[in-house]
Amino acid sequence: MDSNRSRKRPRTGAFKKGSLKRIKLENFMTYKKAEVVAKPSLNVILGPNGTGKSSLVCALCLGLAGRPKLLGRADNLRDYVLRGKKGGSVEVTISGGGEERDKTIRRELNSKDNTSTWTIDEKPATMAEVEKLKDRMNIQLDNLCQFLPQDRVVEFARLSPTDLLLETEKAIGNSRLCEQHKELMELGKASRLQRQNMAAIEKELAKAKQSQEHNGQDVENYELRQSLFETIEAAKAKKQWAEVHEREMRLEESREKLEAAKRAVANAADKEEKALKSIAPLKADKVLYMKENDSTRKQCESGACAIKRLGNHASEQVAELKGHAEGLENGEEDSQKVCEKIKSKEDALAKATEQLKSLGQVSPQYKTNMDRLRVLVSDSNTKARCYQRDMGLVEQELSQAIRHCNAIQDKLKRLNDIKFQRIRYLEHRRPAFRGLLQAYEWVQKNQHLFRSHVYGPLCAEVVVADKQIAACLEGTVPLHVWTYFVTQTREDSDKLRSCLRDHMRNGGSVLCYNDDSTAPLHPPNQATAIPEFGIAHTLDEVFEAPNAVKQVLNSDAAISRCYIGTRETQECLEELLQCRHDVSRVCTPDEIVSVKVSRYGGGVRSTIHRATPQPAFLTLSSGGDEVDRLRNDLLKAQQVMRDLQEQQAEHEKDYRQAKQSLDAAKKEKNELTNKEQKRSEQCKKLKIQIKTHERVLRKLRKRNSPKGEGSECEQALEAGMGDYLREVRHGMAKIMHWWPVYEEHAAAALRLAECSMKLTESTNSATSMKIDKKRHQRIHNQIVHIVRSDERKLRESEKDAEHDFPLSQELEAKFRELPDDDEDLEDFIEETQMQANGIVCANPAAAQRYRANLQTISRLEKELREQSVQLQDLEAMIATRKDEWLPDLRKVVEKINKTFSRNFAKIGCAGEVRLAGEDQYTDQYDKYAVEILVKFREEEDLEPLDATRQSGGERSVATMLYLISLQDVTETPFRVVDEINQGMDANNERKVFNQLVESASLPGTPQCFLITPKLLPNLSYSDSVTVHTLFNGPNIESVGALEASEQLEKLCGCRIRKAIPV
Repeated sequence: MDSNRSRKRPRTGAFKKGSLKRIKLENFMTYKKAEVVAKPSLNVILGPNGTGKSSLVCALCLGLAGRPKLLGRADNLRDYVLRGKKGGSVEVTISGGGEERDKTIRRELNSKDNTSTWTIDEKPATMAEVEKLKDRMNIQLDNLCQFLPQDRVVEFARLSPTDLLLETEKAIGNSRLCEQHKELMELGKASRLQRQNMAAIEKELAKAKQSQEHNGQDVENYELRQSLFETIEAAKAKKQWAEVHEREMRLEESREKLEAAKRAVANAADKEEKALKSIAPLKADKVLYMKENDSTRKQCESGACAIKRLGNHASEQVAELKGHAEGLENGEEDSQKVCEKIKSKEDALAKATEQLKSLGQVSPQYKTNMDRLRVLVSDSNTKARCYQRDMGLVEQELSQAIRHCNAIQDKLKRLNDIKFQRIRYLEHRRPAFRGLLQAYEWVQKNQHLFRSHVYGPLCAEVVVADKQIAACLEGTVPLHVWTYFVTQTREDSDKLRSCLRDHMRNGGSVLCYNDDSTAPLHPPNQATAIPEFGIAHTLDEVFEAPNAVKQVLNSDAAISRCYIGTRETQECLEELLQCRHDVSRVCTPDEIVSVKVSRYGGGVRSTIHRATPQPAFLTLSSGGDEVDRLRNDLLKAQQVMRDLQEQQAEHEKDYRQAKQSLDAAKKEKNELTNKEQKRSEQCKKLKIQIKTHERVLRKLRKRNSPKGEGSECEQALEAGMGDYLREVRHGMAKIMHWWPVYEEHAAAALRLAECSMKLTESTNSATSMKIDKKRHQRIHNQIVHIVRSDERKLRESEKDAEHDFPLSQELEAKFRELPDDDEDLEDFIEETQMQANGIVCANPAAAQRYRANLQTISRLEKELREQSVQLQDLEAMIATRKDEWLPDLRKVVEKINKTFSRNFAKIGCAGEVRLAGEDQYTDQYDKYAVEILVKFREEEDLEPLDATRQSGGERSVATMLYLISLQDVTETPFRVVDEINQGMDANNERKVFNQLVESASLPGTPQCFLITPKLLPNLSYSDSVTVHTLFNGPNIESVGALEASEQLEKLCGCRIRKAIPV
């Protein structure tokens, strides 16, 4: 469809923000290609039935992201594409109102897959962006007061007064009144529900209080007995808190001892430090004194040697002088004796000479044997060293082989360990589980660091004997749960989590389970066996694990609600699930069946069947191929080790043989050497004897006579005495020369001894101080352990006391009334217990009801107070919202009523718009309504507009005039009304049209599209009215259509937009 601008009169007026400027269609419903150029005021779209007027409404709705159901026509997008075409398009241009640029929205429809694509100003967009733009322009396609297509005219006429009020509020401004109204409706509903709840609570509270009046003496006995029991509990609490106080005193004493031990350790450390500091200078002094002593000692030794030589020489001179003196004394002895002496000496000389000859020289055989033995010793020594070196090399290789064998055996041991296999499988299964084995080994080594036993990972704590059970467990428990470490105290949990974070990159999750691990896994009313269907156990009963581990698995995977079935169970599975609705999971040899119940409807159940998986890690027994490979490696390593041991044994044997040869050669060599040394020593002795005999013989032979000999001896004696005196004086001079050196050496030795003594004393003192410090440190460590133990016991006592008897002012007041001594307190508890046991409650049920009623009354009174406060807050909020909403709504309705009444008066009838429900339903805001009252005849009164009193034409007139009246209060950019004038008589239609033209001519009124198949002749038009005539059909000629439209424009006096098919 094409539109051409009129050339006769210029157009006036401006487009409001959000109004429509152009609608362009292609392959849409009955149009191959069409375009409508709208004007800012009243646009009348005129055309016979079947020309596609309502198609423009459909295009406008779909082009602005409206839902197809708003049209009351087809729901699928493909139904709006021209038949036989693959796709169509709608393009809508929206005015920016001068505030911003115009927006062009284009929607491409695809009939093949029933989808569409969007563009805004030729840029790709989404439906959400189009809806956001539509909301910003205040376009409300779901509001019948703004967008009234042909197929929903009847729906608008049937709107109830309450719905009409909501639709009117939506059309006003930014829908603020509608939102406030809906909020008030919700608040009013909540207020009524609150009052109903309070009434029910008050009724229940009165009933509970009334029942308290029928208890009598039993209640009094019960109260007395309860009072005694409370006193007993207070006495027990005091006793337990007294134990806590005693532990606090004990801890304080231990801490005082600890401080004293710390001071003792510090003092011992100071003393040791002082002793150690005194040792260093003494050591330095001792080194200096030792050097000084060594220097003087060497000088003294030199002097001693010189003096010794002088002494020896003097001794020789003395001996010689003694000989001369003896010679003088014996000078007169008989010459015969001298001859005898000469003869004796000659015989002795001859004998010694003969013996020396018999000993002879070193034999050549000795040299040969010694050379042979030297070579033999050298060769044997070389061989022994070679064998020893080879033994060392073999020993190193053997040590490496032994370590290699031990490493392989460790690996085999770990691979044969089921726990290791399971953990390693999980590590390889997911990267997030890496480090799990390292964490497990760390926990096993450091169990002593925790207060209670740490379990985990859970895969290592489970013992499964059957493959089906293992498969059920792996199929039921999530994989990450098997990596949990379970602690039994919060302190252990924090410590383990910190250690794993510090030492390992990953290492699994830590879960603290500090509940009762012996608690039953099954509820009291749950059956663990269903024999009629072949079920004998639940999953938690068919494997072994610590109680805490089972509790964790049950909390994460509900193993106590998983039933283990047989093939018999599998055959009657459907019957089982129909008969037993409490069964949610069944494991059979072939499949695992899970039953899911809808959250939104308890009757909706779905069954999920999946094949039972093969067990992956709970049935692992060994490492498979890797174990075989390691066993082969172990056999090879053991063979290498045996070979090395054999080599080592051979080298040891060769070494022993070489050692024996070396020892034998050395022994023989030593024997030869000793023999030669003996011969040499004998020769030296004989030579000395020969020289001595010769010297004596020479002296004896010099004696010619006794007289001559005496003279010679006398002369020799005098000469010797002179020499001896000179030597003595020389010796004395030497002694005086070396005397200061001896004195210095004595002083140095004395200083060294004194320093050594002081050093020994300091060293002994430091050692003693070190021992003393260690003793104090040991005592300190013992006291530290005692303090930690006392702190732990105090924490446990405080925790138990806080758990059993939390302190309060009331309890402390009771403590002051009770005995302080432990024995008196025990006697008091025993006496009070006997007194309480002596009170008999004749009707225990009455006492129980009384206690229950007290709790009920307390709870209901608390609920009533809370509900009252909530109701007050709610009513205050309702009053605030009502003050914000109702005055504005009254003004709007009053303004609509004024315009509506004026418009009805102009057509000769009476009409009124009222706000109903304000007086009858003060807080029922969902019953507030807008009533339209009309009177079309003089003899009638104002009556509400409905389908039973007025005709269809009258309802159309009232609806159209109400829509016109909304223009004064609405801020919608445009309004679409499709064939609203159908059913009106000519008179009313003319009057309504005049009203529509008049309102469209007013400034500030929204753009309006009136779609109709016909118009009455001689209607009144203005420049604000634009008539779009549709000429669409297979037999319409373009020229005829143009001529007819020009004649129509002349007759009507308004601008006619010509439209012909393309």
